[in-house]
Formats: sequence, C-alpha cells, structure tokens
Amino acid sequence: MIRCFASNNGTCALIKKGDLPKIKGKKSFACLLLEHPTEEEIDKVCKEFKFQKKYFLNYTKEARSMRYSMRPLVFVFIDYYIEDDEMKVTHTLFDLKKNVLTVTIPQRSKYHSELFTSITQKLKEEGKENSPAYFLYHFLHEDARENYDVLDVLDDKIMAVEDEVTKQDISPHMVSEIVTLKRKCFRMSKQLWASAKLIYTIKRGLTPLTLDKELLMLMDDVYDTLIHQIDLLAVQREILTDLLEIYATTINNKLAIISNDLNIIMKKLTAMTVIIMVPTFIASFYGMNFKYMPELESPYGYIIAATMMISLALVLYLYFHLKKKWI
Repeated sequence: MIRCFASNNGTCALIKKGDLPKIKGKKSFACLLLEHPTEEEIDKVCKEFKFQKKYFLNYTKEARSMRYSMRPLVFVFIDYYIEDDEMKVTHTLFDLKKNVLTVTIPQRSKYHSELFTSITQKLKEEGKENSPAYFLYHFLHEDARENYDVLDVLDDKIMAVEDEVTKQDISPHMVSEIVTLKRKCFRMSKQLWASAKLIYTIKRGLTPLTLDKELLMLMDDVYDTLIHQIDLLAVQREILTDLLEIYATTINNKLAIISNDLNIIMKKLTAMTVIIMVPTFIASFYGMNFKYMPELESPYGYIIAATMMISLALVLYLYFHLKKKWI
C-alpha cells in the first residue's frame, strides 16, 4: 500500500492510494509511505524515482539502526511504538533524495498512517511542505516522543514485578520475567544508541540534507531526547538488577528459615533419642539372661533400676531443656 503527499509549487495534496506524484520544479517535494509494499509497488517506486531496490529487500533483517548510503541518504531505523495498548517494534526504511522521501515499513500500521497524516498537516501549517528535511525531522521527532510511551509500558511492567517480589509467596516464573524485561531494556538501549548516532550524523551536516539554524537546533533536540531515553533505560536495567538481587535474597532467607526449622527439629529428635536411649540401655542391661547377676537376688533391685532410669532421664531432660535449649 502506498500513501503519497506532494507539494508542487506551493500546492499541497494527498495523492490517491497507489498513484505516484509527479515532481515539477525545484520547489516540488513528494513523500511516500509504503506499508507492507508488494514487489510490484517497490518496482514502481524504484523505477519512477531511481531508487535502488536492494535496500527495500533486506532492511528488515538488520539488528539495529544503520546507514546504508549518503547520496542518496538511505538508512533503516528501529522504531518502537504503542498500538492497541501493546508495545511493538518495526524496521523503518528511509530513502531520501533532493525532492523525494520514501518511508517504508514491512506491515500495515495504524500508528504510522496517522503519523504520516499528522506530519503532512503540520508541514502545511508551518509552511514547510516543500522541505524534505523538515518532514524527516517531524517523523524522527514523533518517533522519539513515542519512545516515552514505550518506556512507560516498561515502567508499568517493572512496577508489577516489584509488587510481586515484595510478596511473601514469590512465583517461580519471576526470574524468567525479570531477565526478559532486562533483555528488552538492553536491546532497546542498543537500538536507540544506533538511532542517536544516525541523528548525530544528520545534524553534523554529513548528509545531503540542507539544515538551517532552526532545523539544526530541532535535530539537536531529537538527539538529546534519544540520549535521555538511553539513560532512562540504564536506570530501568539497574532496577531490574536490584530486583534480581532482592529475589535471590528472599529465596536465600526462605532457605535459611527452612534450614533453621530443620535444625530445631533435628535437635529435638536428638535430645529425645538420648533421653530415651539411657533408660533403654539400663533396661536392656538388666534384661540379659545370665544366671548370676548381683541385683537379681536383691529385694530392692527393681526399685534401684527404675530409680536410675527415671533419674538419668530427668537429668538429661533438664540438660537439654535448660542448658542447650533444644527442647
């Protein structure tokens, strides 16, 4: 699908879907939004405006934002945005010549369609409808602003994880969720840094774009916004690292409590075993079937044996209870 906006000698118009604008005069400018373009549409655009088809075929495989060419200015931008209350990421290919700008995305997107329409309206209001540099600035500016909404979504997820970590019963999937969020923050940070480098290249005047003083300051603002967002992502990664440490500490504390409870039980069992073992030993000693044993003939033998068993058991109980605090 192709959406076109064209300015010919001060006359601005949205071109019908599928039609390509005709560039007439030095002050004419056309911008095309290609959403999930077919091969036929790509061939049509490349033939009309002399773009290289190879850039349209491989840009979705890039891991981060990068520049392909300086003349014309061709680069791919990793674009984060919110659509239908979900965080999404896509590759956006920019191909800019003196009076033609194409913006290509691999899927149809309500967000990008509305962004395209709003930018064209802003250009009309500002009287910049024949400037490809201002169109590019507005697109990059709105894209950078949208990153704050994405960061807000990440903040909400991190806060939910924080609430879960502070609970007594921590779910086992928590570590996986924290690690996943940390990877997202790290990946987004790398991609925003690559995007910031592209903005830096543009604002330094290393591209064919003509930047006046106002536009240079505006590009500085986009660059500073991306650097600020990278700093925010670094803070989010630190928070997630702290949550991992809190989770590990909580687990260790629970294991320590379990180990302590087990030690208490073992101490009680040991004390009871020793207390019972001594009377059992005495009883088994006098239960041996020998004919000649001194106490067998004594009228007080039973009382003496019973007194010994009870006394020793009581002494051991008091020892474990009062001194050792085991029972």
